[in-house]
Amino acid sequence: EHFGSDFIDKMSLYLSEMLEACRYEHFLSARFSIETFDVVTNGKKKEHEGKGFRAFLNTTLAFTLMRYLVTHGKYAPGLLVIDSPILSLKEKGKEKATDSMKSSLFRYLLNNQQYGQIIIIENDIPDVNYESANVIRFTMNENEGRYGFLMGVRN
Repeated sequence: EHFGSDFIDKMSLYLSEMLEACRYEHFLSARFSIETFDVVTNGKKKEHEGKGFRAFLNTTLAFTLMRYLVTHGKYAPGLLVIDSPILSLKEKGKEKATDSMKSSLFRYLLNNQQYGQIIIIENDIPDVNYESANVIRFTMNENEGRYGFLMGVRN
């Protein structure tokens, strides 16, 4: 009862826009389900998708909620931390997302930074233009990238 039809409509619109821009495979439609407080794509609940696609949809839902709060909310976090949004899409098995879907997600996040700071933790990032982002590569190598998360701490 706390969320009106405007919230559901805007969330559905933002999800559809993002999934289309991110070239979500076989995308036809998306809507926000108030019953599950989750995304439904092509009439299917997220639980019927594979692990990698669920992670991808979780990322789009989290970003969409941040966008909604920044645009329409009274209190907006302005920060989103995402862990491995495309890692499971790379695992061998039934799921095989296109490279275009992976890179499109990163491009979308790069092009929509006006909604807040986004921190992505990912082992292997797609090859896109990161000119507008601060990319920190953790390498455990003294001469390349950054050794580790905590400055001065070594194994």
